[in-house]
Amino acid sequence: MAEEVRQNIRQFIHDLWQEEISAQAFEADLRRYAADILQANNLFVQFDIRGDFTALSPRAQRSLYRICQESLTNIVHHAAASEARICVDVESGVARLSVRDNGQGFEPDIALARDYGDEHFGLRGMIERSRSLGGSCDIFSQPEAGTSIVIEIPAGGSA
Repeated sequence: MAEEVRQNIRQFIHDLWQEEISAQAFEADLRRYAADILQANNLFVQFDIRGDFTALSPRAQRSLYRICQESLTNIVHHAAASEARICVDVESGVARLSVRDNGQGFEPDIALARDYGDEHFGLRGMIERSRSLGGSCDIFSQPEAGTSIVIEIPAGGSA
């Protein structure tokens, strides 16, 4: 019964997502997420969206949005960063998302080796979401050196 409720909630949330979202709405929603939900008052977030954002399939847009949400959550809760930059480039049938922060960094291998259970998706969720779209996820970080997460997916992203 719990699984059925979970699936219904997931479908409801999926149905709320517009079929297509503009680059401006993508940025505005993520800004609102950081400010309202995460209460990130001391985090300056810069956005740079280049290329034809509408060339992304709705699934690719939604996946990049969720990865950005998770990245912002991690930055606010773990990185102690004052600045973050989110860049989306859509060019030649490929979408590239990079999320960078000036936070405290971490050891990716150690973080990925931890077992958080089903309620935490974090870095593994970003990797799995990228792979499900036929793409890749690279995580660059080290203590005291900030973090960069780079996602590359086909722009079509299997709608």
